[in-house]
Amino acid sequence: MKILIRADGGSSIGMGHIMRTLTLAKELKRYFDVEYVCRNGNKYSEGIHKVQVSGFKINIVGEKSFLEDLIKLKGDILITDSYDVDDEYFSATKKIFKKTIYIDDMGLYSFKNVDIVINQNINAEDLTYDLASKTQFLLGCKYTILRYEFINLRHKLIKRKAKDIMITLGGSDPFLVTLKMLYYVKDQQYNFHVVIGPAFNEDYVSKLKSYEKYSNMLLYYNADMKSLMEKCDICISAAGTTLYELCAVGIPSLSITIAENQDRVADKFDELKIIKNLGWHDDINKEKILSEINLLNKNYSMRKEISEKSSKLIDGKGTLRIVERILDMV
Repeated sequence: MKILIRADGGSSIGMGHIMRTLTLAKELKRYFDVEYVCRNGNKYSEGIHKVQVSGFKINIVGEKSFLEDLIKLKGDILITDSYDVDDEYFSATKKIFKKTIYIDDMGLYSFKNVDIVINQNINAEDLTYDLASKTQFLLGCKYTILRYEFINLRHKLIKRKAKDIMITLGGSDPFLVTLKMLYYVKDQQYNFHVVIGPAFNEDYVSKLKSYEKYSNMLLYYNADMKSLMEKCDICISAAGTTLYELCAVGIPSLSITIAENQDRVADKFDELKIIKNLGWHDDINKEKILSEINLLNKNYSMRKEISEKSSKLIDGKGTLRIVERILDMV
């Protein structure tokens, strides 16, 4: 039985859809033939490259003709992780494939023509879904798609004083937030561990490398994210899937919103006092960043409480639960 995964990624549109579907694809590969469906065009090249080096075959479809091209592909199940959809898309793909699955973030559609809807986010159950329909809804952090290494981690030791701070803005950074952050923190008395995403372009990386002259700046180009999180005391992260990895590890964190789909997620984490939301990327400033870092550093009991609360939220088994539900469906 063959599963097709439709997802795109790139420096301008972000790598989130590619990265989380790759995690799911690697687990599904144990039971199914798995291939990708990606649109052609330069803005998708980084996503295509990431899928290729991960060992999956890619079926290239036209940017405007992807529905017509999907009809020509052979597959039993279609998993879509894209915002370029609507109810017409779900109706059309339902006629092409035996089963269809959608990875959702915002609950914008009726989903009556989808067999399974997955929303892994902390605010998923706050959205309006027709739970009485025939569609299966897998909602909330029980279904968060995380890599295998984030399952059942040991409890993180919280140090009295924070010394190492991780900065990660995801696979791409179209708004140059990482560069702005390094300018803000370069003179601070912490060690900064900076993740360079796979879709950062060469000119941008060159600018970031200029900060390696500071003794407290370390840049990571192929970061072992779990190990780096375990090493650090605080993290500043884009409000994407990385927030759930940080929770699994139990690292006190601050989030920055860089996309519309992250807005309500970041607010929910903040509301539950798990991850402080610094707001939209264009609203942050040096004073806000440094005051929140220093507040966490000075308040050991707060960091310990946050760590315990966040690690209870995520057990890392969401990917396995999703695969089990797909196996049940077929």
